[in-house]
Amino acid sequence: ALLYILPPRFAQIEEIEQDRALKALAVIVVVMTAAALFGATCLVSTSTFSFFWVLWFGFALTAGLSLLTTLLICLAQTRGAYMMTAISPMLTSSALLAGIVAAVVFRHAWMVLVGQLVGAAFIVVWGMRSLGVSPRMLRRDFVLGLSALAPLKQHALSIAIGTMAFTLFPSIDAALCTLLEDGAMTTMAFGHRVWIAVATAVSLGAYTIAARTSHDIYQREGRSSLCRRANRETLRMVVFGLGVWLAFVVVGRRLLAVLLVSSEMSGQDLDLLLDCVQWLLLGVGPAATVPYLFRVFYALQEYQKPAAIGILIPVAYGTLALLLIRPFGTLALPYALTAVWWVSLAIALMVLNRRNDG
Repeated sequence: ALLYILPPRFAQIEEIEQDRALKALAVIVVVMTAAALFGATCLVSTSTFSFFWVLWFGFALTAGLSLLTTLLICLAQTRGAYMMTAISPMLTSSALLAGIVAAVVFRHAWMVLVGQLVGAAFIVVWGMRSLGVSPRMLRRDFVLGLSALAPLKQHALSIAIGTMAFTLFPSIDAALCTLLEDGAMTTMAFGHRVWIAVATAVSLGAYTIAARTSHDIYQREGRSSLCRRANRETLRMVVFGLGVWLAFVVVGRRLLAVLLVSSEMSGQDLDLLLDCVQWLLLGVGPAATVPYLFRVFYALQEYQKPAAIGILIPVAYGTLALLLIRPFGTLALPYALTAVWWVSLAIALMVLNRRNDG
């Protein structure tokens, strides 16, 4: 939820307050991570220590580092540091890929964890240096940082509910894939990674525009001007997303097939994987646009509408996918996901552009 709470608020406070708020939240993240590690230690003391607990400790630490990375991305979005917003996910994926390759070569699963840890730690250090954030923290800074975020208290629940639109898909997929053949979860996990990476590229800069300029446009020119800006950005991202989908259909599908072909994957499984990616990419435009529109709603001080859409998306996805599983199998999931994102985009645009004389 930090990605949605912070940038609009950061855009309305001075840089020194931004740094204090970020450090205050970083302290909270560190304490939460330490609590998770302590909890794991207590659990280990009552059971047999095993390789599972090594992974548990490592991924708890990775989760904390990932939250710190999220904080820095929020600050980068507010300050218009476009490259950091794009490079951070790329570095994270590259570190994960390196860990996977090492795990395959040396046949040790913990190397995947090492890759993620190294990538997250590097991004935190590099991000702080790039944004000029000093690690020095005083008690007074902590108190002032929290006070700068105080106005968000009344909206935190609505924003957290709104993020359900983007965070519940792995859990829903895990439940749905139990009804499907073996390998369905792997297929969807791969498809989601491609989908998220492409959506990040398609939306590059849009979230920064929403965070930095939406509030100013609304105050200076009114709701209608802000809606026109949002409509133009929506058109740009949707067209860009369709362009990426077309490029995949024409060229990318063949290239990906060459990269993924192996003696252990049948031609039928490979075709299914490529079909899933192709259908997911058809929904990249809306998936990149809806988070941007949520930021626009927040600039208008409207928090309940994104929350309602945030609940609608996962519920509609799970229901539609469940209905389509019998006739379409694994493909039911990308079919449902793409359809739900397009419908959600249409609803968000209608709600945003609805005449509001108030």
